[in-house]
Amino acid sequence: MAPQSKINLNAIMEPISKATNSPMVLIDHLFRIAWISDSASQSLGLTTESIGSLCPDSLEGKICSGSCQKISHFFSNPLSERGIPQPCLEPTFGNISINTERISSDLSGYPLLLKSFQPLLHDSLPKNQQHTFVASRDWAEPFLEKLTRIAKTEIPVLLIGETGTGKECLARLIHERSRRSHGPFVALDLSVIPETLVEDALFGHQRGAFTGAVSSQSGRLSRAHGGTLFIDEIENIPPAVQTRLLRFLEDGSFEPMGSNQSQAISTRIIAATNEDPEKLLREGRMRPDLFYRLNGLSLQIPPLRKRTEDLPILVEHFRSIFQKQNRSSSSSFSSEAMQALSSYHFPGNIRELKHLVESVLAVSDPHRPIELSDLPESVQKGSTGFYPQTDKIHEETHPYYEDSLDPELFERRRIEKALRSSNGKIEAAAFILGISRITLWRHMKRLNMKQNSFHF
Repeated sequence: MAPQSKINLNAIMEPISKATNSPMVLIDHLFRIAWISDSASQSLGLTTESIGSLCPDSLEGKICSGSCQKISHFFSNPLSERGIPQPCLEPTFGNISINTERISSDLSGYPLLLKSFQPLLHDSLPKNQQHTFVASRDWAEPFLEKLTRIAKTEIPVLLIGETGTGKECLARLIHERSRRSHGPFVALDLSVIPETLVEDALFGHQRGAFTGAVSSQSGRLSRAHGGTLFIDEIENIPPAVQTRLLRFLEDGSFEPMGSNQSQAISTRIIAATNEDPEKLLREGRMRPDLFYRLNGLSLQIPPLRKRTEDLPILVEHFRSIFQKQNRSSSSSFSSEAMQALSSYHFPGNIRELKHLVESVLAVSDPHRPIELSDLPESVQKGSTGFYPQTDKIHEETHPYYEDSLDPELFERRRIEKALRSSNGKIEAAAFILGISRITLWRHMKRLNMKQNSFHF
């Protein structure tokens, strides 16, 4: 584009951008950036040198997902088609709302695509933009197709996956793609609630129901009326409360604690567990009738170590978010660093990867790539955390080889190792294991393990 055109575009568009307080980008019919406002340059970490470059080269991972074939719709349809949102928006980037319009330009002689955007608070995000599932197309497409079919029903759902695999994110996706998307999404994490308070958290109480109940309090079931209640670590529900939850699943009614008045509400239940459901049934930690009622529809979420093909796009996804949130450029990961990440088993799964990317970028030099030496020592050494590499480590050399032990003994040894590493400190051991302090206490109580046995 000629220099005169750039000056004219800037003179016309920059006042509009400032008047509307909207960062803006203009894209021409050859998918090149024709102009970028000052505020967009700052928000996206770009300079005027980006003008003339192909939009995917500068905008992919920012306000563009790379699905540029969709953009051609705007150049082939009548000018009256305006305001169709997000033809190539990556929904999760920076929580922004994109508006895309096709406009004419007397300066260039051909139509231009105007992309203007605004940051959004989470509560004001459009329902279909709040959460996304980042994965490679090969396995994600059938997985998300099944998730969408599940979302269209009213049947309870059971999500099965290790800690950190994104169960709450998927629960929110199900909610947002359901007929209940206009209603509330309420999350209840049972790993952080003592057993004695689970019933109150679920069903609420009436004034005077117990000592200290000076006023009535609604439970999570009532708060999710018209929407969805996500119950994480469902296995931590005490047996008596499981009976009450089963009744609600059967007839949609319950009584708050201290009340004999039944309440009928419309709340869909999505439950999640990070343990093997068959094991929960064998150990009597979950009622079979409750399990089969919850397991009408289930999704098995693979751990990160079984979807290593997703690592590059997940790393780039978290890097882009870090870059946007900190309004700065960030380093890319070298091939050697990516190979090390691919060899690591990530016991904390996607949550661990996200924290790893953020912590490494926070202390790295943005002008050079992330090298192997910049990664945590456990990743450099290819440590497997507490998950055995059964294809590489033999039983006689690995005391935690999974197949050589019964499940209870394997779990006991994992906890023992974490407690020894933390000098018997429960909070530190729970962090190592990727579970909450209360969940660790419950496991230790079930296995008859004493904390003071691991103080040194």
